[in-house]
Amino acid sequence: MLIMRTTRSLKLTEHGRVIFDRASAILADVEMTLDAARQFTRPEGVLHMTGSIAFGSGRLADLISRYLMQYPKVDVRVSLEDRIVNLAEEEIDVALRITAGTQWNLPARRLAPIRWVYCAAPSYLQEHGGTTDPRDVAGRECLVYPAMTQNGG
Repeated sequence: MLIMRTTRSLKLTEHGRVIFDRASAILADVEMTLDAARQFTRPEGVLHMTGSIAFGSGRLADLISRYLMQYPKVDVRVSLEDRIVNLAEEEIDVALRITAGTQWNLPARRLAPIRWVYCAAPSYLQEHGGTTDPRDVAGRECLVYPAMTQNGG
């Protein structure tokens, strides 16, 4: 029996007191452990990331700046390149790529849609005609950014 009950009071038995004291100590240990863990919720250390040249040169500086304002103890190291990197071998934490799909065996998620802009010189349009359907571009000679095409070139 852990508690002695009367019509007017509740009182712990000797066994109840031992269990109560031990449970209180365990809860205090849990609370101290959680307090210690809360100290590590703010990221710190080195974050190695890579991004495509097109995305990195246009958007990455602003994103990193905002990230560092929120997490000043992080040292961000960025490499802008269009090749597919081996994240494990090159010790890369995050890779941002503009791609039509994820054919790699890595966790990935879509961050934002990309709007394609097709441009042509007036003389080209005069000679070959224009189009309003982006699918028509596939049959034309174009200068493309290989890393941003579905087959990489």
